[in-house]
Parts: sequence; structure tokens; C-alpha cells
Amino acid sequence: MNWYIKGILTEKILPFIVVENNGIGYKIRVSFTTFSSLPEPGDEVKIFTYLSLKNEDFEIFGFSSSKERDIFLRLIEIPKIGPKTAISIFNTLSVEDFENAINNSDPKVLARAKNVSKKLAESIILELAGKISFESRGVAKDAYDALKSLGFSDKDISPILNDVLKNIKNPEDVEEIIKEVLKRLR
Repeated sequence: MNWYIKGILTEKILPFIVVENNGIGYKIRVSFTTFSSLPEPGDEVKIFTYLSLKNEDFEIFGFSSSKERDIFLRLIEIPKIGPKTAISIFNTLSVEDFENAINNSDPKVLARAKNVSKKLAESIILELAGKISFESRGVAKDAYDALKSLGFSDKDISPILNDVLKNIKNPEDVEEIIKEVLKRLR
């Protein structure tokens, strides 16, 4: 229904903010990560949003970046994860920390979030492995893109690429990374 709201930030009371747009104040639930990145009340903001409808109640969830919202949307597709659990992950982890936990298959990091058990963290990793981009990882992204262009799937590339990145002697050599992943893929 709505994708973002741009307006004046009028209130900040964790876990909510109020953004006024055209004379209407929108109460938006945000994570600590988003809350921390916002300016003081009175400034203009752009908040990426998700409208949750449940049992005739609705709530707007807000994010400081489209990337955080996109990961949130992937999370709520996973069984046993609702919007409040998904947002609680970003109360504990930044987007970068979350991506690293997924890409490194590290359930302990995810399990630090409220309402996320080790078993649920493992499910999250299983569901999102390969679906979270390597874009914040420089050389890894170049290797990932090259492997994708060769026709390999996310599901095949991600676990092997993560393992290679942990164990390779020169993690800045894209060619060496690609060769090692190709050895393991064939």
C-alpha cells in the first residue's frame, strides 16, 4: 500500500516515531538501528515502510534504508517470523552485521536478537543463504557476480563462496577465489 513516507519527524519515543505528512501524523514502529540513525524532531525524513494488517489491526513498520526494509520483507516470509520478531533483529544487529551473519552461516550472532532461538537462527540462515547479496563485501561481490554469469545458482554459490572466503590465503585475489569455488562446484 505504501512504500515510503516523507515528511517532518515530529516525535521520537523508542520504538515509535511520528512522521507528519500533509497534516497527518503517521505512528511508525522502528528498530533501534533506524531510530539511532534519525535526526532530531523537526527535521524532514524519508522512512521506508511496510504496512502490517493482522486481525483488523494495522501497524506501520519503518526503516532508514530500502535495504533494511527489503531484508525485513524476506524475513517475514519465513515461517514463525512475524513483523515484530523481524524488527527485533534490527534492534540488535545492523544490516551489515545481519548480512555477515547470513553469509558466514553464524547462527550465534542472529540468536542474540530477542525472540530468536538458535534453531530459528539456523532456519533464517537456511532460508536466506544466497538471497542476501554480497554487495557490501567488495571482492566477494565480484567473484559472486562472475560465478552467477557462468550460470550457477545462488543456492550453489553462496555456501561454497563463504567457505572459500574464510579459508583462502589471499582473500583479495578474485581470480583465485573463482578458481577455488569452481573446483568445488564441479
